Amino acid sequence: MRSFLEKVQTDKNLESLDGISKRFMIDYYINNKQYDKALSIADEILNDKSSNSDLLCDVTYAKGLIYQYSLDNNNEAQKCYSNILNNYPDNNLAKAAKRHLSDMGIEVKEKTSQASESTGAKLSSGNYPNPFNPTTTITYTLPEDGVVTIKVFNTLGQEIKTLINGYSNKGSHSVMWDGNNNSGQQVTSGIYFYNVTFKGNALVKKMLMIK
Repeated sequence: MRSFLEKVQTDKNLESLDGISKRFMIDYYINNKQYDKALSIADEILNDKSSNSDLLCDVTYAKGLIYQYSLDNNNEAQKCYSNILNNYPDNNLAKAAKRHLSDMGIEVKEKTSQASESTGAKLSSGNYPNPFNPTTTITYTLPEDGVVTIKVFNTLGQEIKTLINGYSNKGSHSVMWDGNNNSGQQVTSGIYFYNVTFKGNALVKKMLMIK
């Protein structure tokens, strides 16, 4: 796994996956109990201004878990979880961060962004974990009731699986994609996309499966 991830990071054609591959490298070092290396890579991602907010939140959460459960350092873990609540209140990991703080005896009230309170809320989506093996959960928020479709495609534009195709109420929902369960179609490690369409609007997000 390590050699594969390092190859991704040095391949200029896969430059857009550099942050994601580094995120998965954090898990590699955690599994091997090399926590200092995991934290070092996490800080490298967090210091990269080109990293997107979902990745930054995910990495901050990973740091919190390392400090809380592997290094028994609740002070640093608290900083990580509080950072998520303050800077990424609408991310799905915000609730998990609050729960961890509660386990440490710290009660924190999350901030809610103006966008989520506005009546002009927009279609949004994300998935976690990313990279994943072999399952990931796709979350999506609908601004109103209506028909939503979610499909998974490979890099050739070939449809892999239809996850959702039907009427849904407004609000937040989730659906899991299992890379091992695709009607007999073999899915290998690599880049995939999921497309969320709703009332003429479409969102396309990138995912990385590593088996």
